[in-house]
Amino acid sequence: MRRIVIAAVAMAVMSSLGVTAAHAGTPTSEPGAAAKEYCAVLVGKPTAKDAVSPVLGQACSTASPEEARTLMEADANADSRAAGGPVALSSDLLMTAWEDSYYNGSSTNFYGSAGPCDSSGYSLHLDTGWFSWGDRISSAAGTAQCRIARFHTQSATYSLAFRLPTPGLGSTLNDNVDLVQIWNG
Repeated sequence: MRRIVIAAVAMAVMSSLGVTAAHAGTPTSEPGAAAKEYCAVLVGKPTAKDAVSPVLGQACSTASPEEARTLMEADANADSRAAGGPVALSSDLLMTAWEDSYYNGSSTNFYGSAGPCDSSGYSLHLDTGWFSWGDRISSAAGTAQCRIARFHTQSATYSLAFRLPTPGLGSTLNDNVDLVQIWNG
């Protein structure tokens, strides 16, 4: 009974802050309000050439991108400790994706645990359980080390590479992305 009360109090506090921890769904907001959602996803290096980068932590917040990153790092550290592994130490920004063109609306920051992009880069699968952003991406920006991204449609029948940033993905890819390969080129 005590655990239920503690969990209910924690959820009430998080809800009042507009914060959702990883694996808990989408953030809450006032009815009728279109609050921006900020998400953060930490990925590791793919284990093989054509493999997808494993998700090590993820979280969303309606407060700020910094809050989402803090929650994501806590999620990654908790999962790592639970698995008996080391705590994730690095989280370099790889790419930011926005739900609207020209870098507007809700956004997701993707971080790499193995450092910034190199020539092999990372492969970001945009539907990782509760986190699903593939049907929302319209624009994206990389970093000085992550300058090229290939976006693949959800049906895996079309892909197109962009030099980042790109203010729009075009009609075929807009709100229709499943996989993003990002690297330094």
